[in-house]
Amino acid sequence: MARARLVAPQGGLVEWSLATFHASAFVLAIVFFLYSRDALGPALGGLNTLLGLALFVALWATTYLTTCRALEGSTFSKKAITGCLREGRSAGAPRTGWPSSGSSASC
Repeated sequence: MARARLVAPQGGLVEWSLATFHASAFVLAIVFFLYSRDALGPALGGLNTLLGLALFVALWATTYLTTCRALEGSTFSKKAITGCLREGRSAGAPRTGWPSSGSSASC
């Protein structure tokens, strides 16, 4: 039986951004849930900075690897993402946040 080899993903800015957003949103959801139950203090009482950082890095690394694998197998390519970003930029998104009236952004 052949063993699967671990290969480093060829992730770029898109994968890093998605992984960071998803990991942060997941942690934020947990914090809001614990806060709403008045359990945030006791839950964080046993943590220190290094342990919290280690847990977040482990969660982020898992999310990053999963995101890379998901984007490798998807039909949504990096060229499509780059094209959408370029169209948004040409429509004025970074300057104003809203497309200009004459734009034809289709993303």
